[in-house]
Amino acid sequence: MRKLWVLTIALLLTAVYADSWIDNPARLSPPRISALEPDGGRPGDVITAHGHSLDRSRVEDLSLTAQERYLLVHILDQEETLIRFRIPASATPGRWTIVIHPVGKYSSGLQQPVTLTVR
Repeated sequence: MRKLWVLTIALLLTAVYADSWIDNPARLSPPRISALEPDGGRPGDVITAHGHSLDRSRVEDLSLTAQERYLLVHILDQEETLIRFRIPASATPGRWTIVIHPVGKYSSGLQQPVTLTVR
């Protein structure tokens, strides 16, 4: 009888947590940017990065990298599915990779599959 009770509780807990994961699987995954709007601009322009897990509790900083150059960007607004930032004044023309710096993890950052074209 005790084994049946333990099994029943285990199945109920599994169903509850599995259901919440199915409703929002991005909640358990690392921060990710899937698109930029617009995908390019000039220094000083505001860019919106769309993705998931991008709120302040998960993303500490955002940076741009091109070859051996590295620029920290100023985040203007941050929500679960977007980050608005300004292209740094010191950004030179070219293609820049977006790097997410999560809170408390991956000190070297997470390169994203999107690039920003600075004109």
